Amino acid sequence: MIMSQHLNESPRCLSESSIRLLKSTSATLSTEGTKVTSRMYEIMLSNYPIVKNLFNTSHIHMNGGSNAVSPQAQALANAVFRFAANADNLTALQDMLKLIAHKHVSFNILPEHYPIVGNCLLRAIKDVLQDAVTDEVMEAWREGYDYLADLFIEMENDIKEQNKMKGGWVGFKPLIVSEKIKETEDITSFILKAPNGEDLPDFLSGQYISIRIPNGKIEKVEHDIVRNYSLSSMCCRKFFKISIKKEVSSKLLSPDGIASAYFHNIVNVGNEVLVGNPCGTFFLKKDLSSHILISAGVGLTPMISMIETLLSTNDNYNQILFIHCAKSEAHFAMKQHVEELCKNTRLTTHVFYSKEHEVKELESKIITHNNHLTKEVLESIVSVPSNHNYYICGPSRFLHFVKGALEEMNVSAEKINYEYFGPTQEYL
Repeated sequence: MIMSQHLNESPRCLSESSIRLLKSTSATLSTEGTKVTSRMYEIMLSNYPIVKNLFNTSHIHMNGGSNAVSPQAQALANAVFRFAANADNLTALQDMLKLIAHKHVSFNILPEHYPIVGNCLLRAIKDVLQDAVTDEVMEAWREGYDYLADLFIEMENDIKEQNKMKGGWVGFKPLIVSEKIKETEDITSFILKAPNGEDLPDFLSGQYISIRIPNGKIEKVEHDIVRNYSLSSMCCRKFFKISIKKEVSSKLLSPDGIASAYFHNIVNVGNEVLVGNPCGTFFLKKDLSSHILISAGVGLTPMISMIETLLSTNDNYNQILFIHCAKSEAHFAMKQHVEELCKNTRLTTHVFYSKEHEVKELESKIITHNNHLTKEVLESIVSVPSNHNYYICGPSRFLHFVKGALEEMNVSAEKINYEYFGPTQEYL
């Protein structure tokens, strides 16, 4: 069932008075929203320890001083504001709602978790906005939250049913690490297979899987840890391949990097890992025959999957331009595999090394640049910008730079697709 059908056929309908009151609070939420969501997570983590199993706690962790806002709180504040501002036109939020629903499924959020979040959100609204929130406004937010909860539960049930139809399962299933491949100093790939050798679920190139590390596996962490990792190969249904960058935190006992360090240092061939079904709304579109993929660092992982998919077809008109940014050749993960892919003349690859001092790859099929990617260089590489679909993946600063550059090149929003490794600030 598509999103618009869910919105039109939901068993619950927002009343006109609630729509009016929700929209009336949107201006306040645009300025006070992060205070509300920060307070919400504070209430939840203090009163409901179970929710630590349902979030990436490194995204809730505060980075900076006492006035800093966590990425998760910022992302949720943006989503709450957009819901209030569009209470009379929820179809405008289709992409946002679909993205969040996939995230919820990947973390195995269940219907019984929604009342917990709702109670904490409503309490936080009252705590922060105080007298500005009347009983009538609170009732409107209660109705609005219940409407969204019902909508998400429907959507997430649909995603789970689709996963089962593709050969998937409910929740997390144990897979075995059959290979551990060191790609670079800080990126390692893991090949995951079913213990009995059976086929794994179908997925769309660009999607991710979730990994759950149970409570007790990591010292001093007293809850489950769930992380999403993009699938970095579309080779076959016999295995999942994920490529994990080891994140290093300068903060003592910070949650940053806990999961990646566990995989790099502890997980070895033969070990069992708990894996969720493929999810995600970042995947190839088929309305145009020209695709431009732009990534940085470990952001190339979904791009490799996309390139393999595009090159597996016999469509000679399907042209691919791959632009990747790395610190140096030593930081270019899966470089040899990209070289092999470049033997297909439909693929043109440019790599930008920000730390290299001289070109070393005169015989390479990869076009190398010893400088940062700039808007001017991007314009010189891309011909007729409006004729392509674009896919961007990488760190926040990189993503916003490329997205902004494409917008300045008059590329329409519907042709710009992106995956952000973290809570997407515009949506989550």
